[in-house]
Amino acid sequence: MLVLYIADRKGKKLMDNIYSKLIPDALIHGSIFPELVKIISVVPVGDSVKLICEGMNSGKVHQPILSREQLEQLEIIPVDKKVFDGDANKFRLGIEATRLALAYEYDPYFTLSIARVDPLPHQLEAVYDYFLKLPRIRFLLADDPGAGKTIMAGLLIKELKIRGLIKRTLIVTPANLCFQWQREPHPEDPQTAVEVRFIEVKGRSYVDEVSLTANEYKTALRLKKDFWLYVVYNCASSPGIHIVNDPAKLGWKPIIKVEHYQVGADSILRGEEKE
Repeated sequence: MLVLYIADRKGKKLMDNIYSKLIPDALIHGSIFPELVKIISVVPVGDSVKLICEGMNSGKVHQPILSREQLEQLEIIPVDKKVFDGDANKFRLGIEATRLALAYEYDPYFTLSIARVDPLPHQLEAVYDYFLKLPRIRFLLADDPGAGKTIMAGLLIKELKIRGLIKRTLIVTPANLCFQWQREPHPEDPQTAVEVRFIEVKGRSYVDEVSLTANEYKTALRLKKDFWLYVVYNCASSPGIHIVNDPAKLGWKPIIKVEHYQVGADSILRGEEKE
């Protein structure tokens, strides 16, 4: 136990009951602190005491220098006396989150119990016997059409999310497969459906006008908020990306450029090769 000795004006060393309670991990409550704090360290500063404490709610570090009179106004909760006045619902939520995060340690196929798909044996073998056993998960999944590559990739993503190894995933796919990715991993759960972005990328060497083809503009009109325009300016020097959602609302102006090359009939007749 850390016992702090303070010297009075006459040079005598005194030990007070308050100072004997100022030990690491003890809790302090009082008007000096905005919240309940835990002592990290105690440093004597002349006739005063510097307390290095951590806020129990905010995690902020408090380092006040207190006199003996100020210390007497504090309520010190010893280490062996814990306070159980937290939110029970949040505690249960945290325990449940920890349990789910470790569920794969006891059930290697835990994801299947919360997935809304019925995978085939060869899909389970690929995900659980090959992909997840790699020390660094990097692979190329190239199977026959209809073998369920989307389901295999979806199972892997879901397993990695449950294990806390990934938070966000970027899926780049042809436009005709976007809705398949929305449907197959979560066929009946729209709240957890995959967010789909139809992205058109344009690059310019400097800040200049941007043009869309007729098909691109019609697609933007049709998809609205599902269509994203990524414009990269200053590509050659200091590239910077600018992202616009639903670019059809920007007020595009049609540009018609048609070039015709005309020649007379006489030229055609004279230029015809004679056999």
